[in-house]
Amino acid sequence: MLKQRFITAVVLAVPVLTAIFAASPAVLGMILSLFCVPAAWEWANLAGMGKVQKLGYGGLVGGAIVAMAIFAPAPETWFDQDWVLVLMSVASICWVWAVAKVLTFDGENGPDRAIIAAAGVLLIPATWLSVVLLKAMMPNGGLILILMFLVWGADVGAYFTGKRFGKTKLAPKVSPGKTWEGMAGGLVAALALGTILALAFGLPLTGWLIGLMLLTIIISVPGDLFESVLKRSAGIKDSSNLLPGHGGVLDRIDSLMAAGPIFALGILLMERL
Repeated sequence: MLKQRFITAVVLAVPVLTAIFAASPAVLGMILSLFCVPAAWEWANLAGMGKVQKLGYGGLVGGAIVAMAIFAPAPETWFDQDWVLVLMSVASICWVWAVAKVLTFDGENGPDRAIIAAAGVLLIPATWLSVVLLKAMMPNGGLILILMFLVWGADVGAYFTGKRFGKTKLAPKVSPGKTWEGMAGGLVAALALGTILALAFGLPLTGWLIGLMLLTIIISVPGDLFESVLKRSAGIKDSSNLLPGHGGVLDRIDSLMAAGPIFALGILLMERL
């Protein structure tokens, strides 16, 4: 199992990381779009759709991404366009709703399936857009790397801190293993990593940036937990078995889906204000 996870991780990481650091925003967008359609298929599965409906849903989400790429070319100019600000803002508000659903989940009744389906049409393209936007705003990939380490640092830090000190359950009806102590440890670890990377890439450590990193870390946790709510409601363990040893695409990007739009929106506002 561990060997399988490692091989899958390497196969996926090499082209994605190469694109993050070396490719243009448009090329990175094309590569990332390859993950969005299977993610949409999995999201449709969580919404209880049938096979034909899943195909249509995947086409709808993929079409939304293609439309952005065709009708809004030149990602390098996106941070000046109001539609990007609106989409990032709406996606961020949607994650506030998701947090409320996580906190009120009773172990059985999740969000309405129609609402889940509608949310996916917004959140999957918004995740794609947020990463491409960050690449356009810092072509060397620095902003994306900071985002990734904020998410990974929170996850890894929470795991080890929770395993050693965890006592108070964070959301026992959603994920019994997560604790408030673990979340605090993950926050500290992720903020330290984000700060180091921000300095390494020459970003000024303003109060706005530190606050944005804190908010990004905090919101990444409900991203993971919200998918757990959807899986529990649908009665499934993994979103799919597409990635050997890892489950599905959503199982790998759930935290990023929450953190990406929030972080991109914050950086966008820093540039525009």
